[in-house]
Order: sequence, then C-alpha cells, then structure tokens
Amino acid sequence: MLGRLDRQTGKDNMAALGILILTASVCTAQLLIHQGLPVAHDMVFHIFQADQFNRGLAGGVVLPRWVLSSGSGYGSPNFIFYAPLSYYLVALLHLIVPSSIISIILAIWISFFLSGITMFLAVKRISGNKGSLLSAMLYQFLPFHLLNLYARGTFAELCAYALFPLIILFMYETLSVKNARLAPVYLSISYSGLILTHLVSAFMLTFV
Repeated sequence: MLGRLDRQTGKDNMAALGILILTASVCTAQLLIHQGLPVAHDMVFHIFQADQFNRGLAGGVVLPRWVLSSGSGYGSPNFIFYAPLSYYLVALLHLIVPSSIISIILAIWISFFLSGITMFLAVKRISGNKGSLLSAMLYQFLPFHLLNLYARGTFAELCAYALFPLIILFMYETLSVKNARLAPVYLSISYSGLILTHLVSAFMLTFV
C-alpha cells in the first residue's frame, strides 16, 4: 500500500514538473520564439551589466566590482552596489551558450521555472498537496511577475521570485516544526541568496 502511494506521489510530482516546465515556457514564449529580449525599461541596462560581469570573470576576477565600459570609458563601481547572483547565472550559461542574449533568455526561463517549483514545494509542505500546483502556476502567471519581464525588464528581480517561497517555507518550519534543526540554516541560505540577487526585494521581504 505504501509502495503504491509512493509511486502515485512520484507520478503526481513528475506531472507537476512537466506542467511547470510548460507554464514557464508559456510565460517566456515571446523570448524563446524570437530569440530576443523585450524592449523594456531596464533590459538594456541588464544586458550591459551581464556583459561587463562576464568580461570581469573572463579577466580572472572572481567577484567583479568595476564596470570598465561605463561612464564613457571612465568606468563605474556598479557591482559594489548591485547584487551579483543573477549575473553569475548568466555567466554560467554563457559557458555553454556563446550568445549573451540567449544566455539571459535561458536565465529568465530558469527563473520562471524555479519560481513555480519553489512555490509548489512550499505550499505542498505547509498545507499538503491540495492547491500546490495551482498556486505554483498562479505564481508564475502573476500580472506583476509578467510586467517585470515585458514592461519593466527587471532581470534580477525576476530571479528573486524563486527565493520568496523558500524563505516563507523555512520561516514556517523554523517557527512551527519541532526539532527542525536545519530549517534555520536553510532560511539563512535562502535569505542570503535573496540579498545577493536583489537588494530591494530583500528589503521589502524583511518587513513580511
């Protein structure tokens, strides 16, 4: 009986995984089809930032701080103030994909996919299977989530969406689950990841 339930749970999880891959693809369909990025408010800035970050890594700097081509060639210390984690993701993809634009598109798709996965896991752990997949899909399709991509072009903020559910989940487990020794560790890692991804999002979530 337990084996049958485990197999059914495994099938349900695989089905949810497939659906969340599909919904992430629907959210980013225009980027995937046209192999280009939307003309949004901050998108050109993030393309430039990602390129400069890659150049710094290629030059042997593990944590780039200085943007060489900014300020009409005078440079700028952008990455002292701007969280770098989303650009590490682009740089990792750029090792496989030669195009910087395609690397950013793939990073955006991954952010939508992971946001669905983390919401699915968080809702499932907190309240059971009921509604977990629907919550994950709605989280991917949130109007402001899509607005961030197609109108605001806030690349780092898109990546931050994958971390919000994890922080809520591990906060819940820290406060509610007895002997949850690793929950505070996972909470710290998730919250640190958000700080290193998008500072403004981390600031807002702190009040939550």
